[in-house]
Amino acid sequence: MKLLKLNNINKPLKISLIILFSPAVYIILLSLNKPGRLCLEAGWLDISYRQCSLTEYLLTNIVYIYFYLWWLILILTLLPFVFYFIKILKNK
Repeated sequence: MKLLKLNNINKPLKISLIILFSPAVYIILLSLNKPGRLCLEAGWLDISYRQCSLTEYLLTNIVYIYFYLWWLILILTLLPFVFYFIKILKNK
């Protein structure tokens, strides 16, 4: 049984990095250009928006990027196993 080569994995990894990481960068670029920044304020039963400072807004966006990266790492670590099982099922 042949193991997956790194050359075969590099291209999909780069594409998925660009697709999943670009929205987070776009959010930060938009946050710097907006004159009035809105922050989410979630209560027990209601969700409202209020104007917030630049640092608070940037910290919120950094948290969003962290979650993007967390999901990206999770998906990328599971991909080789998924492809391996698909390959096994095709050979049966």
